[in-house]
Parts: sequence; structure tokens; C-alpha cells
Amino acid sequence: MKIGIAARTFTVDEPGGAVKFGKKAHDQLVSESDHEIISFGPSSLDLESTVVSTYYPDIGQFYGILWEKTLLPRLTKNHGVDVLFCPNANGFITNSSTKNIVCIHDMNSYHGYSSKLYSQYERTILPRVSEKADCIITVSEFSKGEIVNFLNVSPEKVKVVHNGVDEYFKRETTGEPIDLPDKYILYVGALNPRKNIEGVIKSFMEFQEDFPEYKLVLIGPRNKKVFEGYSISEDEKLVVPGYVSKGQLKTAYENADTFLFPSYYEGFGIPPLEAMACKTPVVASNTSALPEILGEAALYSSPDDHVKISNQISKSVNDQSVRESLIEKGVKKAAEYSWDECARSIVNICEIVGNQ
Repeated sequence: MKIGIAARTFTVDEPGGAVKFGKKAHDQLVSESDHEIISFGPSSLDLESTVVSTYYPDIGQFYGILWEKTLLPRLTKNHGVDVLFCPNANGFITNSSTKNIVCIHDMNSYHGYSSKLYSQYERTILPRVSEKADCIITVSEFSKGEIVNFLNVSPEKVKVVHNGVDEYFKRETTGEPIDLPDKYILYVGALNPRKNIEGVIKSFMEFQEDFPEYKLVLIGPRNKKVFEGYSISEDEKLVVPGYVSKGQLKTAYENADTFLFPSYYEGFGIPPLEAMACKTPVVASNTSALPEILGEAALYSSPDDHVKISNQISKSVNDQSVRESLIEKGVKKAAEYSWDECARSIVNICEIVGNQ
């Protein structure tokens, strides 16, 4: 069987969770599958699979989207693709003889957590994409419920395939050097409103009143505007390394006293699982998919209850029995999520859809 992958988004400089999912799935499909894998996207793609970039306009994502919506269906047919896997909600919007499986990670644009332009694009495209898809993959039961509700699709059409946790974070090996404080609370992710960065900072400031020796480390794409309006400066109690290497990220996880993730909305939540794999206690919000994915391996709070979040941080840092329990449960929870298993599930779905 020939399995195609819509890989336009794989070239972004600082990939988020959805792009990481696609790239990991691609890598596992190439290494673990007996099927021929063909990736469609820009010529700059550095992949182990065959890359097809016929007529791809390397002049920006907007034109890449147009290529994807107009030429990609024809290219998959010309190359004899049996089924196309679209890992970033980038499926067909017209009829095609090539079967396609689209992954929709979450419905955050329907909740106002994306830019106005992107939300409008998603609200226009997703209903059409979901209609034309032969199957929809999502990463949690929570996201499945949202997709069924917002896009009015049959529950039977939506399959849940969990993200994985990179085996690198599970290994007993040392990460790469990174300059960080001796005592710190860690956040990893985008610095945007959906992630509740305001709640991260306010909760830390509450915690820091009783524990002034701690600093807050924010790892992710830089956004200096996040500090506006707070009586705290980056050089005082905040450390913002920006986007770091995987080895440096592992070191940051391993040496953090607690990982803080009070996000408003998550379709899955990879960073807290990576922290758990690195034996770091996690404090998370009790919203969206996080309780489903993290289970009893984290401490929870409402994302807007900064006092309780602060108390949960304190408990994870200072209560040794709680801390040891979180670490033990966290390692076991992270072990439940594997990219190998994710890839096997995707291959199985591709085989079923391709043979229908």
C-alpha cells in the first residue's frame, strides 16, 4: 500500500504539539511500516520518505495552503497513493478518488483561543475537511466529543489515537547543558492566552512570596509582551531561554522542582507527560483533556484559582510523601504513551480505510 502524508507544516522553525505529532508519526511510519511512504510538501523537507513537491510555491505558508487545497488531491492520484494521512487538519475540501484521513487535534479556534483570522479560517475549512474525510483521528476522548459536537460528525467516524512521549525523555541519560537557576518552577509551551501564561505568572508570584529563593523558567517561543502589566521583570524572577534543544529541555525538566501547566484548553498535553517522564511533579489545570490524559499522576486546580495553584506547587515541592507519589505515578503514566503505539494505530487505520 502507498500511504501519503501531507507534510506542508513540517518545515516551521518552532513546531508546536500538532506538528510534532505529524513528524513523529511520519518517522515511525517510515521505520516501522512495510508500506511505501510518500510525503507531499516543500522541497526543503528533510525526511526519510520520498518527497513530492511538484509545483509547490516556496514563498510562504499561505501559498502552501492553496497548493494543498488545489493540487495535492491530483498529485496523490498521479502517484498512486491509496490513502493520504493529513496530520494537521489539512485534509481535502473537494471530492477525490484518494481516500484521506485527517487528524484534528482540538477545537480551540471554536473557543476563541486563536487569532481572529485563523479562527475564521478554521471555522470555514474544518466542516468541509471533516465532511470529505474518510476518517478523522484525534488525540483524546475530550477532543473527540468536541469534534462530534462542533462539526456534527458521527462518533463512529472519529478514532482516538493518543500522542506519544519521546523515548529520549524516558531514558536514564543526562541531557545537554543549559544555564538555569538552582531552584525553579518550570513551564514549557507557547506563550499565548490559551496556555494561561497570566495564570502561570500570577500563581508563581503568589508562591514566591513564601519561597523567594525560587525563580520561574518559561521555555517556548519568546513573547516579551507577556511581561507587560506585572511587577516582575525577566532578569528578576523570570528566566526565559526561548526555544531550546531537546537535550536542554530534558535537563530543564529533570532539574525543575515542579512543572506548572494551568492551561485553559488542551486537546492532549505533551509537556506535562515529558516532565513526568523526567521524574518531575506536575501541577495542572482541571480543564479540557488534561485530567483524562494525566489521570492521578498530577495535582489539579482551576486555572483561575491562583491561590490554590500556588498551594499545589508548595505541596509538590515541600510535602515529601506527595512529591514521591507524584514522581512514581508520573513515570508510570508517561510510560503509557508511546509513539510506536501511535504509529501502529495510524497504520492500522490507514490499512482499514485504504482497503474499504
